[in-house]
Amino acid sequence: MDRILNLISQGLQTEEGRNYLYSLSEENDIEKIKKRYDEFQKYSNLLRKKDFSFPEFKKFEGNTSLSQYFVWFRNYLKNLIEIRREIENLEEDPDYYLSIDYKLLSFYQKLENIFDDKGHIKDTASQKLSQIRDKKREIYREIEKKIKFSIRKYKEEGILRDEEIYYKEERFTVCLKTLPKNAILVAYSRSGESYFVEPDNIVNLNTKFRHYDSLEKEEERRILNEMFITFNGLKEEIDEVIHYVSKLDYMGALFKFTNTISGHIPKFGKEKRFIFKDTYHPLLKIKLREKCVPYNIEFDEKNEVLLVTGPNGGGKTSFLESIYLLICMIKRGIPVPASSQSYFYIPDKIYMAGFEERSKIEEGFSSFTLYLEEIKKSLSYREGDKLVLLDEFMGNTDPEEGGNLGVAILREFRDREIKTICATHNDRIKSYLRDERGILISAFTLDFEKLIPTYRIEIMKVSPSYAILVAKKCGLPESIFEKLPESAEILDQIT
Repeated sequence: MDRILNLISQGLQTEEGRNYLYSLSEENDIEKIKKRYDEFQKYSNLLRKKDFSFPEFKKFEGNTSLSQYFVWFRNYLKNLIEIRREIENLEEDPDYYLSIDYKLLSFYQKLENIFDDKGHIKDTASQKLSQIRDKKREIYREIEKKIKFSIRKYKEEGILRDEEIYYKEERFTVCLKTLPKNAILVAYSRSGESYFVEPDNIVNLNTKFRHYDSLEKEEERRILNEMFITFNGLKEEIDEVIHYVSKLDYMGALFKFTNTISGHIPKFGKEKRFIFKDTYHPLLKIKLREKCVPYNIEFDEKNEVLLVTGPNGGGKTSFLESIYLLICMIKRGIPVPASSQSYFYIPDKIYMAGFEERSKIEEGFSSFTLYLEEIKKSLSYREGDKLVLLDEFMGNTDPEEGGNLGVAILREFRDREIKTICATHNDRIKSYLRDERGILISAFTLDFEKLIPTYRIEIMKVSPSYAILVAKKCGLPESIFEKLPESAEILDQIT
């Protein structure tokens, strides 16, 4: 199932969408699954009209400028407001897909009034700030007027370095070549060849400017602190809007994935039956596209066991894997590559044997022991609401003993009314259970002309493994086949 989730995640735009995807657990409650599908259908109606781009949310970090973060957050909200407007223009309900609390909208308006695009605080941030800055500008005009007079004077004396006004050590200064007597020195140049001097006619004005500059910084800090307190108080509203974005992002990725696999919402429930109609293995559907062969069989409630036979490499394992994947997808509310007329039994639990992890075998467990342990677990779980998938059933032990044991196990599953799908090559199991009550026989077929699997499954048909024919197709040396027992090839071609 991880491969399916990873494929869906490729269509995500945000980390929040990814978190949403992986937070969705498999659901056994049929009504809750239906609700997920109902939501997806509603989102699909929107996503057919428009493909949206989502901004990714980022938290405030201590090493980030607070004003710069507020500019980013303002732009984040602006993008979301624009998405809401687009949804509304599509004649859809924006509050369903992306609701933004009025407190956040009010905060957005404050951010618009307070910060420019570079993160500077605007004059309009507060009346006090506006008054302070007006006073600063008034003082600076006086400073500029008087300092220009001093510049002309120093120029006439031949000691002026240039006509620029410099702000050094919080004082307005001029740059001179030499230091005049009684001059108020503020700073040296790095080379030591220039002197930054405060003209005596602006000393008081510089002091006033410095005072109002201090008041301005104090007011800016107050505004930033007030905005930060307000921002921290909006945690619930921000979390809510992130949830809307993550869900919309997830639904967009799911919509793309659904189109890729030609997915539909099938019928499903607790009735223990399967109707596979134009049903595909989801991963093979993506890989093979139009070349992928569908499953078209019905496994009704009258039969508890579906026995799957067929050639090696004919598709039996893929069939079992597809059933597992498709059920898991349905439990998550993911459309599946199957006709909407298909029906899937949704068990509370799925047991799988024959798909053992290599790591367990390397720890010393035999594949046969692991197989029996999984069967034991499946029989220990409460009766009824489960599905058992058995691959290579009794293929890892003596054929005769394993066949007898396998027949007994499948009869036990049948008698306990445990829905079971079992793939096997064991001829004893095939022959004993071919016409038994509650057991449905099926086979993946072989194209005899080309000696290749068709990957098509048919009901009420038994197939040998065609091991010899498959071996010939694989190109084993002809000398091997000359050494076969006389009856081997005849047995292998029984249909």
